Amino acid sequence: MCTLFGWSKPSGPYAVGLTAWHLEDVRRPDPFQAEPAGPREWMAQVWYPAAPAPDAKTLGGTVAFPEAGVWYPRPPGPLVTRQEPVASTLRQLIPRYGLPGLAFHQVTHLQTHAYPEAPFASAAAPAPLLLFSPGYFIETLTSSSALLEELASHGYVVASLSHPGQSFATVFPDGRSVGMDLGDPRLSADPSALGALDDASLALWLDDARLVLDEAQRRGLPGSGDLLAGQVDLGRAGVFGVALGGRLAAELCRSDARCVAGISLDGRSGAVDRPFLFVYSEGNRGLNQDAWAQARQPAYQLGLRRARPLHLSGVSGWFPLLAQLADFEAGSVYRYQQAINGYTRAFFDRHVRGREAGLLEAPAAEHPDAHLDVRGAGS
Repeated sequence: MCTLFGWSKPSGPYAVGLTAWHLEDVRRPDPFQAEPAGPREWMAQVWYPAAPAPDAKTLGGTVAFPEAGVWYPRPPGPLVTRQEPVASTLRQLIPRYGLPGLAFHQVTHLQTHAYPEAPFASAAAPAPLLLFSPGYFIETLTSSSALLEELASHGYVVASLSHPGQSFATVFPDGRSVGMDLGDPRLSADPSALGALDDASLALWLDDARLVLDEAQRRGLPGSGDLLAGQVDLGRAGVFGVALGGRLAAELCRSDARCVAGISLDGRSGAVDRPFLFVYSEGNRGLNQDAWAQARQPAYQLGLRRARPLHLSGVSGWFPLLAQLADFEAGSVYRYQQAINGYTRAFFDRHVRGREAGLLEAPAAEHPDAHLDVRGAGS
C-alpha cells in the first residue's frame, strides 16, 4: 500500500487534483488564538478528479520542518509559528510513540499523487462532494491523504477541514502556522482526559463544516470562475471523520439536509438518522452498538481485527519505513488502509451515488481483517 516516501498510486480512473481554501468567519472569535482573539480562521484542502497537463508535477515534500505534512499552497517563505509550542511538536511526539529519529526525516520526503490546481476532469462531472474531518492531536487536514486521494481518483470531490490549535498543525498561505500545545491538559494524549472540550470543539467544528459546504456550493455554481464551477453535485454530500470527526459526521447528518450519508472512524457518534458506517479498531468494537441497533436507515459496523486506533487515523501511513517498529505487525498498516479505502468508497458509492456496491454484500477475501455487520441495508 505504501512506499518508502509515500503511498501507492490511487486505483481509480482519474488523476487527482488538489487545491486549498483559506476560510474566515468574522462573526466568530477563534478560541485557540492568543488574546485578543481574532476572527475564526481555518483551511480546507480539496482533492478532486483531474486532467493534468502531460508535464504537470505532483505535490511532494514538506514546506518546513517540523510541521510535517504536504501543505498547499506553499507559503512564500519560512513558516512563522503563531504558537511557540509548535516548534517542538513533532520532536515531542516521536519519543512518545517510541520511534527513532529517522521518523523526522522520512516525513519530510513524503510524495503525493496530487497535481496542484490541475484542470477538473470533465468526464467525472457532476462529482459528488465529501467532507472530511480529522480528529484531535496528531491529525492534520492532510493526515488521511491516501484515503482522500483514493476517493478523488474515483470521481469524488473531497474537502478536508483543518482544526487550528486542536490538531497537529495548520499552515496558512502567508506562512503562519498554528500548532497545538502538548502541555495543554485539554489536548492530553489520553482521550478520556478531553472531557467537556469535546462538546465545545464539536460546536466549533460544525460551524466550520457548514461554511465549507457553503463554500463548495458557491464555487461549484456554473459561472463562478472557480475550477469546480459546474463540476460538483451540489444537492447531495457525504461526510466522514476520525474520532471526534466521526461524531461531527453523525451530527452534521442529523442537522444539515445536504448530508445524506456519513462514516465514523473510531468515533463515538450517537444516534444517526441517515445511512451510516461505523468503523472500529479492535479495542473500540461496539462503541456505537446502541446507535447501530436503533438506526432507522441502513447502518453498518465494520470491525478491523487487531487494529489499533492509530491504524484508522491515516497517520500510520506516513511512517511506512517504521511499520514493523511501531505498533504495527508486518505490514498490517497497509492492509488496514486498503480495507478502509475499499469500504469507504463502497459505502459512498451506494448511499451518495446510488450505485451497486458488492463489497457491502458479502465478506471480501481481499480484506481478511475486516468483518462487516449490516442492519437495514435493504430499506
